[in-house]
Amino acid sequence: MNEYTIKQAADFLTVPQNRLKDCLAEFAAFLETVREFQELCKIAGELVGETEPIVDPIAFHWIDDGKRNVTINIMAGDSKPPTAPERTGEVRGSTAPGR
Repeated sequence: MNEYTIKQAADFLTVPQNRLKDCLAEFAAFLETVREFQELCKIAGELVGETEPIVDPIAFHWIDDGKRNVTINIMAGDSKPPTAPERTGEVRGSTAPGR
C-alpha cells in the first residue's frame, strides 16, 4: 500500500502513471467534499452573525489501497492537529465517485 501527499500540482508526479486516473478521481471527490463543507460553514456563519468561516484544505493525502473511503480532519482556530499519521486538513484514504 502506497501513500502520497499532494500539496501542489507537481506532487501528482509522484503517483505512478498507472494509478494516476484513480488518484485524480478521488481528488475530484475530495474537492467536491471541501466545497460542500465550505458552503455549510458559510450558512452556519450567517446564522450566528459571523463572517464567512475560512476552510483551508492543507493537503490531499491519498492512500492507494483500493478501499475508496475518506476521512477528513477539521480543526478549529488554534486547535492542535492530531498526532501522526493524520494531519490537519488532509484526506486519509479515498472516496468512491458519487459517495
